[in-house]
Amino acid sequence: MGEWEVDMVATRVLVNLSGGADEEIPINRIFTLRAVDIPESPSPNASALEQQLYEIRNSGLEITKISEFTPNN
Repeated sequence: MGEWEVDMVATRVLVNLSGGADEEIPINRIFTLRAVDIPESPSPNASALEQQLYEIRNSGLEITKISEFTPNN
């Protein structure tokens, strides 16, 4: 199993529908991910929590940390 850091550079654009200037907000983050065992499918009578945990871990990855990212210019 392993652990990875994924840098995300993104901009959120808030559109001003009244005709004013749009606002751009940088949303740059570092996601730390680790590999996890994929669980077995929950039983049909599993609780909502068990079903959500299965859906989250079904990809085999888990986000363990999210932090600010400052890209080099």
